[in-house]
Amino acid sequence: MLNVLLSFAQFEREISGERIRDKVAASRKKGMWTGGRLPLGYDVVNKKLIINQKEAEIVRYIFNRYPEVPSELIIANELNEKGWHPKLRNATNTPSVFQASNISAIIQNPIYIGKIKFHNELYDGIHQPIIEKSIFEKVNKIKKQKNPGRPKHPEYKDDGLLKNLIQCGCCDSPMHITTIKRGPKRYRYYISDIAEKKGHSHCDIAQVNAGEFENIILKTIKPLFKTTNFIQTLANETKSIDLACQEREVFDAMSDFEEVFAGLSLSARREILHLLICKIIVYPDHILIDFRNATRAVMPQKMLESLEPGINMIKVPYCLIKKRGKTVLLSAQMTKTETDQALIKAIVRAFQWTKTMETEGITQKELAKREHINCGYLGKIMRLTILAPNIIQAILEGKQPTYLTVDTFMRNVIPYRWDEQRIKFKFK
Repeated sequence: MLNVLLSFAQFEREISGERIRDKVAASRKKGMWTGGRLPLGYDVVNKKLIINQKEAEIVRYIFNRYPEVPSELIIANELNEKGWHPKLRNATNTPSVFQASNISAIIQNPIYIGKIKFHNELYDGIHQPIIEKSIFEKVNKIKKQKNPGRPKHPEYKDDGLLKNLIQCGCCDSPMHITTIKRGPKRYRYYISDIAEKKGHSHCDIAQVNAGEFENIILKTIKPLFKTTNFIQTLANETKSIDLACQEREVFDAMSDFEEVFAGLSLSARREILHLLICKIIVYPDHILIDFRNATRAVMPQKMLESLEPGINMIKVPYCLIKKRGKTVLLSAQMTKTETDQALIKAIVRAFQWTKTMETEGITQKELAKREHINCGYLGKIMRLTILAPNIIQAILEGKQPTYLTVDTFMRNVIPYRWDEQRIKFKFK
């Protein structure tokens, strides 16, 4: 009897739900507002959408500004500078700030042209439009051309090896993987949440090259996989799973860590790193790696000695380089094992050209014409003459950091003060 009553109750609930859904669908098709979060620019009076003129001004600004500056982030920052805020959910909420996602949602919302959307179908609404249909279509056409959307293809999967491990030390926000495709090439970066939502100007780091960053972390933890304690622990775990596995096989396999690690699936490599590392904190000039207690127990002595006192983290120095003023690249702070002949040649030419201009009394433009090279390029090369003597000496001996190339000096301003040069280019 109880089962019969429960069945009737379940049936009644389903019938009630069906009736509510039908009523909502009928109301939507008639162009009526059926509730939910209110869009910016409208208020509800007697269950009808009424234009809020003050908020409608913001909406019109967004649609008029987008064709001029097709960037949701720039427009969001402009609105915040003007002191405008998104719509409050209720009177008790504190005003928030506009983000790129808010702007994107507004310019794609057909409610602003007097339409009501229901199940991907548009119906004429009974409310007044704020934006003309032609402006709405123009803005969305620009958006579609700018960002056609990512196809559902395996190459767009989340392939961040350090997922859920990286944290920005400047803005204390997590960093996640993002991809940028230029032509046939795809570039991977770790970007902080703050930089993505509010713009790169709100974070000193903003983003780092994913491939180079991952290589630095793997190179730092590589000594772990060479220790006898670690390999012995791994061999014992392997034998408990596969009785046929011999201890010698594990030791032989771990002799080439890079090959073994690269052969694992992405999820397996992530799992290994999460077992070893708690978090990775990125700062403008160094990385802090916080290892788990179990990892410290099997660390070689050299790694234990490199732990920063008081925080028990390994500090890895590196250098951020801005390329073309847009892309932030990451390079490890290491010294070269051989001289950079292209860089040495550039320094020699810089001093020769300077001497030629002084002795012959000719201008930079006249010298560039004689050498059959661009005047701007010649000027950038000649800036190498103001490098500090110890930096030039290190370059001649091949002891400069690996990231320091002709391209580095061409794309970065060289300070006139030698002490500032040493700081900028990471010389001790």
